[in-house]
Amino acid sequence: MIRLVAPLTVAFGVLTLLTALATMMVAVPLAMVTMITGFCWYAERPRTPRHNGLCGGCRAGCVECRERIEIAS
Repeated sequence: MIRLVAPLTVAFGVLTLLTALATMMVAVPLAMVTMITGFCWYAERPRTPRHNGLCGGCRAGCVECRERIEIAS
């Protein structure tokens, strides 16, 4: 029984490394695709026009616009 401990340890170590490599071959490209997709979405989404650092005044009325309207009233 004790003679099996060392070979089993080596075998499980090799299996662990193979599993890690297989995981990285899937996880790393998937993470890169996710980051690139997120960046492209962020770069392409429409922006509200800004004047002096405040919202330009959309029809829906964002929080900054509503605050300015309430202060002006």
